[in-house]
Amino acid sequence: MSATTVVRPGPEPGPAVPPPPRRRRGQDDDSIPIEYYGLRRGTVTAVTTLCVLFALFTLIPIAWLLINSTKTQANIFESFGFWFASPFVFGKNFALLFQNVDGYGVYFRWFGNTVLYAVVGGGGATALAALAGYGFALFRFRGAGLAFGLVLLAFMIPFQAVLTPLFLEMHDLHLLNSFLQVPRELVDAAKVDGASVLRTLESVFRPLIMPGIATTALYAFLFSWTEFLGALSFALKG
Repeated sequence: MSATTVVRPGPEPGPAVPPPPRRRRGQDDDSIPIEYYGLRRGTVTAVTTLCVLFALFTLIPIAWLLINSTKTQANIFESFGFWFASPFVFGKNFALLFQNVDGYGVYFRWFGNTVLYAVVGGGGATALAALAGYGFALFRFRGAGLAFGLVLLAFMIPFQAVLTPLFLEMHDLHLLNSFLQVPRELVDAAKVDGASVLRTLESVFRPLIMPGIATTALYAFLFSWTEFLGALSFALKG
């Protein structure tokens, strides 16, 4: 009898694995090649070009403002807007910011009023928001859900809707022309250590909610800074 040789089938070949891209000369070993991001180099170039063009587009008003601050009022309308004209009067225009021109007031006084209003308003809103959030998160009392719903409802009402009644209220008060998620175990541990409510807020809550406080302060400051309608309505004197 002749011997029979049995040939066992080998493993099926899998999909071809592309070789890793070549590193360019001088390329850092820790850098990731652009091919690994799944983007073609042409796509990256096009997106980068669009971003640069958009950045230049947003800078056009600033360039126009800086250039025209060196011109007289007549040259602003008679000369090309994106180039300088003679005479160069930037120093004179800057000096007018400290003067009461045509009885409309001094610019830096307006700027100081805005900074004071934004800092005081933003700081006060941040402090009240932190205390209110701390109270809703820590205490359980009857009507807490209703009170929290009223707070959320206040954010849904635009300022223009309450401007008239608020104006009447400030007029009657003679104020016109003047200007959560923290683990409960941490709170219980603070109570065991004898910490008061304010001490718990300072030592336990504040380090954990600092990102929220910073966000609230930023939004409150920006809202106060851009709130021109209220200041115009309540400050009747120029």
